Amino acid sequence: MGVLETGSRALAGFSIFQNRRLIRGYPDSWRPTILYGQDQGSNNLVNQRLVGEIHLENFEVSHTKDDIIWDGDEEGQLYQTCAEYRRVASDRRKGQDSRRPNAIQLRTAINQVQSELDSNEMVDVLNLTEPPPATVLDQSVKDLVEGEARREPTIIATLGNMAIKVFVSDDLSERDFYFAYELPRDNELHVLVNMAHPYLTQVPGSDGLANYLRQCIFDAIAEHKTHIQRGTIHSNTVRLWKDQLLRIPLLIQDDDTPDDADEIALELVRDEEHAGVSVSLMVTRAQRATLRERGYTDEQIRDMRPEDAHRALGLID
Repeated sequence: MGVLETGSRALAGFSIFQNRRLIRGYPDSWRPTILYGQDQGSNNLVNQRLVGEIHLENFEVSHTKDDIIWDGDEEGQLYQTCAEYRRVASDRRKGQDSRRPNAIQLRTAINQVQSELDSNEMVDVLNLTEPPPATVLDQSVKDLVEGEARREPTIIATLGNMAIKVFVSDDLSERDFYFAYELPRDNELHVLVNMAHPYLTQVPGSDGLANYLRQCIFDAIAEHKTHIQRGTIHSNTVRLWKDQLLRIPLLIQDDDTPDDADEIALELVRDEEHAGVSVSLMVTRAQRATLRERGYTDEQIRDMRPEDAHRALGLID
């Protein structure tokens, strides 16, 4: 039994041996709730640092041969044995929280974001044409959320006097907002999270997905509270801008996949009945290459608004 000096959730937890045979261990180490908290643990210091091996003899093994069938108060005894180790593991040593990025990770992230800010894709997003009228955007978002909210919510929470229902959807298009929300009635917030959004290709593992869900839900709450308190923002227009910014890393990576990149030009209005409004949001790398093939110079392409480029390509009237 011990405490890892450098925290690693993947390496922490207990390996269980029965008669010298490994029954359970890395990468699915045993994390009893009495020591680690919620089922299979959370992402606190204990879950990153407390580690050990348990050697057993003559215990029953599950029918799948990958777990132990406990028949007494073994977990309680384990807690007493590990109490001091758990205390040491949970001690947040000054300046040494292993969950924080180190200097190399921070510099790598800074360089990556710098390159994205300097990219042509960023320029294209910031040259976004005038968005559709607020009423059209609002109706499109309302239809989107109401359509998905007919299902059972994925997450239900109560914050003060407000009920929050989160609908995590795999059925939306990559063209749809990364999230949207509506208030079907007073004190009830419906949040729709789009799991098909291109930004998810940048999100690794369950921790990354948890952060994506947090950002969607927290953005919805923050926008709603700001609207109540200030009444001066149009949240769907704000989300339109942020949604496009989230797509930039994928657009940069997709230089070799023009067919996919061509699809990123977002149609905001999904139903023809809503005045037929659509918006050309950006010019992809593949589209710029096609414009060059048709005789346009780089300077002409750079000066084009997205709608002018798409009109030249015959994508819009």
